[in-house]
Amino acid sequence: MPDQEMLSVQEVVLNVPVEQIVSRPGIRVNCDVRGEEIINEREVHQHGLTLCIPYAQGGYCQSHAENVLRVTQVEEV
Repeated sequence: MPDQEMLSVQEVVLNVPVEQIVSRPGIRVNCDVRGEEIINEREVHQHGLTLCIPYAQGGYCQSHAENVLRVTQVEEV
């Protein structure tokens, strides 16, 4: 596939200051469910767990097994 069909580049204007997006560089934690590294204070805290945003707020899709894991873990807390 040609790059022109796969990629799009455009100039944007940020709605928030870049400092707020980057937060504190170098701060790293892991998602309690996925084990995924979360950088720059982008974690979410729910039910006493530290979660990555895709897990806490949903992503584009999820497997059935992941959905069962999520419900089980939240009920156990």
